[in-house]
Amino acid sequence: MFTITEKAAAKFNESLQQIGEEGLILRLSARRHPDHGIVYNMGFDRLNIEEETLEVAGIKVCCDEESQSNTNGMVIDFGEHEGIEQFIFMNPNDGDQADPESCGSTAGSSSCGTGCSCG
Repeated sequence: MFTITEKAAAKFNESLQQIGEEGLILRLSARRHPDHGIVYNMGFDRLNIEEETLEVAGIKVCCDEESQSNTNGMVIDFGEHEGIEQFIFMNPNDGDQADPESCGSTAGSSSCGTGCSCG
């Protein structure tokens, strides 16, 4: 299970209001990439009948089994990273845990692994 901060939940809700459609869920994907740690994708989508959702910080989320495993213990926040306001994935499963310099720096994901602070 992962956590969504209040700031990130507010930003997700703001985005949902801007879209203006009912019944959308946040679809989250977290896939391991051999050269880049975990690659994150997310967006709003309609739920398929056979899928299950979970609710995190009031946000209905759907993610497949692999993504659930890859996001266990992760925190999704919203803030400034490298001068840009964006969602930030702080995930202890990302990056090389044996490498203290590793930040789980998946290109474009704004992710941080263990021992790294973003923003």
